[in-house]
Amino acid sequence: MLLSAADIEAIERATLTAVAPERVDTIDGWLLPMDHGTVGRAHSAVPLHHGAHDPSLITEIAARYRAAGYRPVFRLPDVPSFSAWWPWLAAQGFQREQPTLTQTGELDGLLALAEHTDGVSLEQRPDAAWMAMFLGDGLDPVDGASRSQALAGQWHALRQPA
Repeated sequence: MLLSAADIEAIERATLTAVAPERVDTIDGWLLPMDHGTVGRAHSAVPLHHGAHDPSLITEIAARYRAAGYRPVFRLPDVPSFSAWWPWLAAQGFQREQPTLTQTGELDGLLALAEHTDGVSLEQRPDAAWMAMFLGDGLDPVDGASRSQALAGQWHALRQPA
């Protein structure tokens, strides 16, 4: 299923709401989240659609991050409209790291895939067991703390009266 530009923008904005970066700038169809934590999505520039973007924006986006005291990072889709970006990024010393597969689905459809749903529920807030999954054995304690704080902080922020 191909996503519309509106769907892509909604997903990217919701992603940033979930990871709650310290700051988000915008520039020509891009979100520029900036954060000192370890959550990559909270500190990587991302396009709001997968159509054509001018690769010369790389320099401007990178300059924005550097001026704010952050290392520039780009989170780009592996789609034909970004094929011109890869040589530009490589020429400026950027490297591809940590590919991510994003999947979408309707909640009812996802729940229907589970064979056993007895005792399964969707909670209204994170509990200690959920938070502990970021801090378990074999996980990076600094990264886990950063992720759990970002996600818990966002939950609390969403529940504060305006």
